[in-house]
Order: sequence, then C-alpha cells, then structure tokens
Amino acid sequence: MGRPKKKPDEPIDVDATEIENAMSSIGVTKYDRSKMCGWGITTLNIGCSGYPDVAIKKGGYYLIIGGSETGKSWLCRQAQAEACYNPAFDDYQIVWDDIEHGVHMDDEKYFGKGFADRVESPMYQGDDPVYSETVEELYFHLMERMKNGPVFYVVDSMDALSDRATRKQQEKIFTEVRGGADAGGDYGGAAKAKVNSQMMPDVEKRMRETGSIVLIICQEKDNLNAQMFGKQTRFSGGRTLKYLAQYQLWLYNFGKIEKTVKGSKYTIGHDVRFKIEKNRMSGLHRHSDAPFYPSYGFHDIESMVVYLNKTAKHWSGDGTATKPIVATEFDVSLSKSELIEFIENNNYESRLQEVTDTVWKTIEEKCQVTGKRKYG
Repeated sequence: MGRPKKKPDEPIDVDATEIENAMSSIGVTKYDRSKMCGWGITTLNIGCSGYPDVAIKKGGYYLIIGGSETGKSWLCRQAQAEACYNPAFDDYQIVWDDIEHGVHMDDEKYFGKGFADRVESPMYQGDDPVYSETVEELYFHLMERMKNGPVFYVVDSMDALSDRATRKQQEKIFTEVRGGADAGGDYGGAAKAKVNSQMMPDVEKRMRETGSIVLIICQEKDNLNAQMFGKQTRFSGGRTLKYLAQYQLWLYNFGKIEKTVKGSKYTIGHDVRFKIEKNRMSGLHRHSDAPFYPSYGFHDIESMVVYLNKTAKHWSGDGTATKPIVATEFDVSLSKSELIEFIENNNYESRLQEVTDTVWKTIEEKCQVTGKRKYG
C-alpha cells in the first residue's frame, strides 16, 4: 500500500452547502471551517466535529490520552502538519514541547518539508532546544509564545512534567538521605493538578484571544481507586484539564496487524480506536478506528474502507480475494488491499471521503430522537 497521492493542501471535493445541510439535519453545531484544521483521519474528524476535513478549531484546547504505542505523538504531529498545509494557519508558530525527548520521526519523510521547516521548540539557548521541565515552565513558555502571535502548541507529555513544589520536596529528601535534617511531609502528588487549576483558566482565555491551539498529551494510568463499575483508567494533571478541553480523546490499541513473509509472521502495526468521551463541538460521544503502521503512520484510506465495510456495513464482502468488498460507488469488487490501491492509483481519495461522510451522517440521522419539541 503506497502513500496517498492526495497532497495535504488539496481541498476535499465535497459541496460545502451539502455538508452544512447535513450538519443541521443531525443537530450538530456549525463552525467556520476556514478557522479549523483536521487530524488527517477522516473518520476521526467526523466523529469529533461532524466535518470530514476539519476537527480542531482556533482558540481551543484539546486533551489526548492513551497508553503506550497508540500513536498519540504521531497523531498530534499529523495535526500540526495539517495546519502547516492550510493557508489559514500561515501566521501560526508551530511548537512541539518534547518534554519526554521521545520524538524521533523523520519529519520531512512522514509529514512533509512544509512541516519540517516550521516546527520549533518552545525556546532555545543558542542553537539548543529548551523544553519545559515543570508545569510552571510550560505555562511560561505558552504565554511567552502567545505574545508573538497565535501558536499551535503540543505538550508531549503532561506526565513527564514535574512541578516546583515537588522539586523542593525532593531536594529536602535527598538532603535527609545524605544525613541532613528530616525532610518532613511527602511528595503528595497534587501539586501539578493545583498548578493546572490555577494557571490553565488564564492561559485558556489568552488562547481564545489569540486563536491559539494547544494539544496536551497524557499517558493512560490505572485507576487504583476505581469501583467495580467505575472507570479503570485515569490521567495525571487534575480535573481542570478535562473541564476546559474542547474534547477529550482517548486512544486504545486493540489489535496487532501482522504480515507473513517467507512463512513467518511479523507485526507491522496495530489497530487504534479513538474514543471521544467529552465533546463540546458536536456533543456526540463517538468512536472511530484507524490502522497505525510505524513505517507509514495512520492510514486514512484504509480507515475509511474498513468503516464502510465493517462498521457501517455499507459495502458487502469481507475484503478477501474470495469474498471481495463490493464498493458500489466505484463499481468494483476487490479485496481490501486491492481496493486501497485502486483508490490511491486513481486519486479517488476525495470521493471516498464524500462517501464516508454521507454514510456516517445517514446513520446519525437515524439515531436522532424525533417528536414534538418542548420549545418548538
């Protein structure tokens, strides 16, 4: 499966009026699409905003949570790349706060030269990048960047940040270990959440004023205090992060993708589920799936093909050579891999997005509660 031939800045060939009408029919709020960018994954965009091409609006903050190997960093990097190829973001600073020091992709290969040439660190000492080490430094870097204009800022990750109170207590404990005075107290653990609660509201207000965008990545953690039917996972940083987010997006790894080469099986990727648990944009709590390949990234075309075939059951067949997918809109019956190649080779990506969007909204219409409304 080759890389899609559609360039990042090529617009989706879907009538804007049709999209707006469809949004109205399922009760989803309309937004100015010229002030938005997307995730680069069509089904995720629709699930978040109701639009196939955009899902992240200017002046908003978004919370991304997931376990290891779910593609959190890749997804956020892809979102920044989408902004880089969107003229509405030409004046934006593209900043990646690599707190974990864990991003080592070939940016130009996977996200294009337009992204590779623009992405920056929060600050520099000479030519050396400077990343946030404490949550206080994070907010300082954010506010300093927004003094220079709008910024698209990614925090990778909240978990890797310490805080000033914890560092002071740590030094006291180390002094005690060396034979000094009793440190007293303990690490507590609530200091980071307290700083977020104190600082995030003002920063979020400044984001709205400048049209800035912030994505905060958090690691999924076990919720040791969960009741039997309560949520078994949580994230660090406190409740303020959830309260102020435009939406809360959880990523789950739910299956390996394997390929047999010379009789041996090799893992080449895994399926990722995006679960929207809070959504101020459309109000809908939906999920979408996409395959992730470390040697390629998230495969948007395959995600749409699987959605139309397996999830929405719009296309029959199981994608094998003996039971091919009957893609009615394209007048072909092909295996999954052949269908993906057919769409890529014929530059049918826009048509596939249109079909996916139409089918999704048809299902949403059938999910609407009808009847006489109390307020007309």
